[in-house]
Amino acid sequence: MEIKIVIDNDVLDEYNKYYFSKYPRRKKVQITKPIPPSLNTWMIMRRFQMNAQKQAWKDFGSWLVSYNGLENKKLEKCRIEIEYFLIVNVGMTPTIIHQRISLIHSLFQDY
Repeated sequence: MEIKIVIDNDVLDEYNKYYFSKYPRRKKVQITKPIPPSLNTWMIMRRFQMNAQKQAWKDFGSWLVSYNGLENKKLEKCRIEIEYFLIVNVGMTPTIIHQRISLIHSLFQDY
């Protein structure tokens, strides 16, 4: 069994709606792009900023699992492949490189 989960701006907008309904007093979007920050970005952050970003991505991952109906599944032999499509500006021409996030499960069982 193969399950593909695509994280794009539409999914991120759905998460932001959920996030602001859960925390109505907050005004700042926690995750701005559907791609995790680069290692260079992580290394210049202060420790508390880094921990806040890690927690934001953890919360997003938990929401993404429940959004796709994959919670409360007993997974065995799970293989996760992560591929990214990035927009790279070469001169003035943006080219799409590659982004696809897919989960491949050999066995899915309900409780």
